[in-house]
Amino acid sequence: MTPEEITALVNSSIAEAISGLKEDFTKANQGLASSLSKEIKKTLSTVNQPSETETPEVSDKLTLKTLQNQLVDLQAKLDQKDKETISVKKSQAISQVIAESKALNPKSLQKLLNLEFGDYLKEENGTWYVVKGDDSISPLKDALNSYLNSDEGKFYLPPSNVNGSGSTETKPAPVNPTQKIDTADALFQAFS
Repeated sequence: MTPEEITALVNSSIAEAISGLKEDFTKANQGLASSLSKEIKKTLSTVNQPSETETPEVSDKLTLKTLQNQLVDLQAKLDQKDKETISVKKSQAISQVIAESKALNPKSLQKLLNLEFGDYLKEENGTWYVVKGDDSISPLKDALNSYLNSDEGKFYLPPSNVNGSGSTETKPAPVNPTQKIDTADALFQAFS
């Protein structure tokens, strides 16, 4: 046998096998195709016809429930945004009061005051108050000043410029160099 004869024999065998497979495939899928077409027709007919059990009232209830769920979700999101806004406003009010006090280490002082006063801060007409209990209400600035004057708060105050830590914070009056000072005034200023 020549190579051409072998190729022709193989091609004819392949063609016979393919035609046999096609016939088997067609026979096997004819039942499937007809059952699928029947199922599709049945599904389409049920979809196109409205069911007798479902009434417009039921669909209205479903949409009402859906709308109520959406409303609850939106309300929850709005409450979360309100909490975030109040938290930012409190933090801003605390940082502003700290900046006005010229305290040292303002970032750590702000964190401390957020922990200390955060739950007790209330805003009224643009002024922030610290409300601890029913009878203890003070403006935020006063609460900060009282904290800075306490033993814990002295850490955040700058050091004294007069005579070290035992100073009573009295500073001498500045002397005008063009003014003549008499001896009695000089002695008085020296001992006061």
